[in-house]
Amino acid sequence: MNEPIYDWAGSNQEGCHFTPSQASALYAQMINAAKGKPYKISMFEMGAAEAEIEDGKETLINRYLAAIMDNKTNSAYFDSVSMHSYWSNKERKELCREFINSRYPGMNIACTEYCQMYNDWSTGVHDISEKVIGTKEANGYEIVYGLEMARTVYEDLTALNATEWSWWLGVSTGYYPDGLVYIDNQGIDHNVIETTKRLWCLGNFSKFINEGAKRADVSTIDGKLLSTAFINKNGSVVIVFINRNAKAVTTNICLKGFNNYKAYETSAVKDLALVKSGEFENGTALTVPAESVVSVIVTK
Repeated sequence: MNEPIYDWAGSNQEGCHFTPSQASALYAQMINAAKGKPYKISMFEMGAAEAEIEDGKETLINRYLAAIMDNKTNSAYFDSVSMHSYWSNKERKELCREFINSRYPGMNIACTEYCQMYNDWSTGVHDISEKVIGTKEANGYEIVYGLEMARTVYEDLTALNATEWSWWLGVSTGYYPDGLVYIDNQGIDHNVIETTKRLWCLGNFSKFINEGAKRADVSTIDGKLLSTAFINKNGSVVIVFINRNAKAVTTNICLKGFNNYKAYETSAVKDLALVKSGEFENGTALTVPAESVVSVIVTK
């Protein structure tokens, strides 16, 4: 169910409206029909991360989750809810995670859709993109778009503790900041291929953090340098640094029991490029360039 909370009547946009009671009844039927089948049903895709109460009012996620999970068939089946990363800042995501933890302990959150829509105040590029609507520049090729997308990924992985994350479109035509890769405006000449910095910044996460990795605690002295870390099943540690500032930041990687490392940079001049590698020692220094995303992979 794609964003059932919204009324999609008369819209050209994809959507799937259900009331909370309708959604609950349909899921119960789907779950019963899926018994013994080689797939799993995912719970509805919420349009934004919401807490139970906002501005003194009950939110839609509370109403939908309550209706769905009050059904015993549903509550025994679902261990994850899907959300989209629109319309939500870090504080709202933290409140949402607290609500899920308190009301539905053990429930995971999957972030299943996001792009940098013009009318979404939380994108970090809202003021820039509004000025170029309808032009090729609206696609958002520059590093600022990649950095702000990386910030959103970081907030979803940390504030929401999301177990997965998906961008909206891999390949796009037209003029809109919704793609990672663009082909010509008419979608005819597939030899014309342009990549965005979003593609490479997303690669700083997806290329190195493997399925089944566990998020680890990580901190930096410089609060302006965002960081998140994961331990892969093979024992390697991946740390993704996001520096949205105009100056480079130097930090030290403090890990014991590891021997080698590699660092990959995405910036205005580099696309997921290998910039450092060699023997690793506890406290190894790393400089994260201005306006860049750097992934460090540390191995034994």
